[in-house]
Formats: sequence, structure tokens, C-alpha cells
Amino acid sequence: MENIKKTIRKQSNINSLILIAFEILIIPTALLTEIIPSWFFSKESEPYNILARFLGFFLQYIICGCIPLLVFYLTKRGRTVSKSMPLFRKPKKSWKWIFKFILISLGLIYSSQMIANIFFNLIENVLGIDLTAVDFTVDNTLLSQITNVIAIMFFAPFFEELIFRGTIARNGSEHCKTAIIIASGIFFGLWHVNYAQTIFASVMGICAAFLFFKTESIIPSMLLHLLLNTIGAFGDVLAGYIDISKFAEDPEFVEKIIEEQPVPFAMYNILTLVTLGLMITGIVFFAIEISKNPKEFTFENSTPGLSEGKKLGIYMTAPVTIFAVLLLVTLTVLRAVDMYPLKYIMEALL
Repeated sequence: MENIKKTIRKQSNINSLILIAFEILIIPTALLTEIIPSWFFSKESEPYNILARFLGFFLQYIICGCIPLLVFYLTKRGRTVSKSMPLFRKPKKSWKWIFKFILISLGLIYSSQMIANIFFNLIENVLGIDLTAVDFTVDNTLLSQITNVIAIMFFAPFFEELIFRGTIARNGSEHCKTAIIIASGIFFGLWHVNYAQTIFASVMGICAAFLFFKTESIIPSMLLHLLLNTIGAFGDVLAGYIDISKFAEDPEFVEKIIEEQPVPFAMYNILTLVTLGLMITGIVFFAIEISKNPKEFTFENSTPGLSEGKKLGIYMTAPVTIFAVLLLVTLTVLRAVDMYPLKYIMEALL
């Protein structure tokens, strides 16, 4: 039993080192994102901003994501993990099952997003502060929109699934599938270092890991991620035409937007209704499924002497993991209050 506990802690520490390496590599990546576009365009120009945005996404995954993974898979443990469960293979579940559980996942994700928005709005009102979230709104230029859609729709689902489900979840699943699903989901939410994404991204990470282990293939979790990001990307593009923040402040602003941008406004509302429909449908399917087939949401405990709750506790209290949690929580809070250290590092270096 002690050997199993040591193994869980070791795997937890390795996974946390991958995430810490990612955060460290963000600094040189951010520098390249600022420097390379300046070789071709003026910093005040629109092409500079578009290229910087694209490089930000591209280099984030190529440098910050791939380098730690490459190092991991060159190790003995990494080679063992890569052989344990092939990633890109035919799912063990039917496509009908996958479609149903993707809908359930979307319902849970969008519900958690709504709850998170209410929660953080309450915090802002009670404390009298304005929290700073990452702005994904896209300028209403075609090249900027294409750049954003490509980055969010394709880079993120592919690389983030490889990092979190294909590596972190897979590396910790030997003795604790349920625990690693929850732990990897929590880290997926924290990894974004953006308070507005933390809660619903954690739920998304849990749902994606669940799909990964139930189907024994990374394809369903990538499809979920792709669908979620596609809806979000088009929402960001449409938001570039309308300033939603002014709707509650100025009722006349709505009339102005309807007059000036009728198509984007209508499409944005349709997308909102689609999202709401997906949320309700998913929650209904979830309620039906959990009442009729509760065992579908569980995994066999490979070590009966240890409950999944205890395994989760062991995983989350590994030394490097404690440091990683504190680091990510601290960075998230600092960014929320507009004191993100990377901003000051970049100003000092540039």
C-alpha cells in the first residue's frame, strides 16, 4: 500500500513539474511574441497586433507545451506511459454514446460557467472591485478573425488535450482514475491563470478526462474541446462588432447596435440561444443518465484498500503539486487584480 502511495505522489510531482515548466517558459515565449512582429511591422500597426496574437497562441503550445512533453516522453516513465494507452485509436464506446456524453458535458460546462459568472459578479459588487479577465474579443477585421478562430479552434483542442488528457491524466491513471480525472480537471482550470475561466475550465477538464478514460481514446475529448472552442471563438468574433458591456449601462446603445450591426447582433443572439439550448439539453440528459445508469459515471477501483478520495488527497498533497497549486492560484489572483507579474517582467525587459 505504501508503494502505491509513493507511486501516486511521484506521478503527481512529475505532472506538476510539467505545468511549472510551462509557466517558466511563458516568459521567453512572451518576449518572442513581442520581438518577432517588430521586425516586420510598427508596434502601433494592426498587422503587428495580429501577428503578435497568432504567435502568442502558436509559440505558447510549441515552446511551452511541447518542450516539457518532449522531455517527459524521453524518460523511462514517459516511454512507459506512451505505451500504456494509445491516444489516437478507435473509441471503445459507440458514437451514439459519445454524442450523448458530449451533450452532457456541454450542459455541465455551460451551467458551471453561468454559476461562475454570478459568483464573480457577486464578489465584485460586495467588495466594490473590478476583476480583470483575459479579453478574447477580436477586432472586426477579417485577418484578425481568421487568426483567432484558427488558434482557438485548432491549436487549443489539439495541444491542450495532448498535455492534459494525453499526458497528465494518462500519467496519473495507473492506480487512481477517478482521482486523476478530478485532479487533472482542477489543474486544467488553474492552468489558464484567468479567474473567469477557472471554474468552467475545471469542469471541462473533468468531463474531457472522463470521456478519455471511458472511450480509451483522445478523439472524443478533442471533439468536445473543438466544439466548445468553436462556439466560443465565433462568440468572440461577433463580440468584436458589439460592445456587450454597454448594454446594461445604456439602453439606447442596444438600438444603435441593432441599427448599425444588425447581422452580428442577430447572430450573437442566435449563438446565445444555441448555447442555452445545449446547456438545458445536456442537464436533462445528465439527470436521466445518472438516475438510470449511475454506474456509467464510475470506474473500478484498482486498489480497494484506498478510496478514490484518499488517492485524490495523496495526489494533491505531493510536495511539487502543493507548490504548483499555490503558484497557479497566486498568478490567477494577481492577474484578476491587474498585477500579473509577467506584465512587469515584459515591461522591464522591453
